[in-house]
Amino acid sequence: SSQRVRLAVLMQEMFRRVGVDMQVERLEFNTLNERLATGRFDAALMALSADPKLGGIRGVWGRADGPSGSGVNFGRYASARFEAALDSADAQRDAAAARRAYRAAYDIILEEAPAIWLYEPWA
Repeated sequence: SSQRVRLAVLMQEMFRRVGVDMQVERLEFNTLNERLATGRFDAALMALSADPKLGGIRGVWGRADGPSGSGVNFGRYASARFEAALDSADAQRDAAAARRAYRAAYDIILEEAPAIWLYEPWA
């Protein structure tokens, strides 16, 4: 999209200022999908949205997801700590306890930083 291209150019300049040579390559949608699925990319600027339910984070970042599954974990992020936190959250029967446990999972993924989030809404 034209918005992503403009954002990529802005990011390119910001990265240049800290010594990173970032090349922007516009790809046709099918080519982008093929590269993501096969892991042939260094970075991608794209929009991902998780299921809005508390457990939606697993659909994007869970180990069972990604190119070999039906998800979008293209960077092949895998973390035993993160998965354990998700399992703990899934086991909760109280909504407030589940929310706290999912928050712990988010804290882990933010600490481990498998991606750079430009923004993500949090309910």
